[in-house]
Amino acid sequence: MPDSLSEDALADLTLLALVIAHGADADLDPREVDTLAERLHALAPNLSGDEVIRIVKRGAKSYLDTRVEGAETVVYRLAGALDADGLALAYETLKAVAEADQAMHPMETTLLRHVAAAWKLDVED
Repeated sequence: MPDSLSEDALADLTLLALVIAHGADADLDPREVDTLAERLHALAPNLSGDEVIRIVKRGAKSYLDTRVEGAETVVYRLAGALDADGLALAYETLKAVAEADQAMHPMETTLLRHVAAAWKLDVED
């Protein structure tokens, strides 16, 4: 995996995180947003906080313009853009965002399971 994920991959990851965290239960907890920003910055430490915020806004705009069903395209785009280590880190980011509000909605679990299967990851529920 490269030292840092591309801005496109980070924006796609943001979109997926929002699909899972908000699309699953129609609630976006501030802890989920904070966790997303922290994880994105860890995946791209060369970016400033302002650059991470810009990428989160880009991903959020894509989320608003994308139906949940359309997120499947993003899942497969990331599968093609990241190596196995990158996909594992991306999955851990999605899971951490979903868990950040201390309440895993069954739909969040289902969406995470679908992402893991699409990325051929062996993960525990």
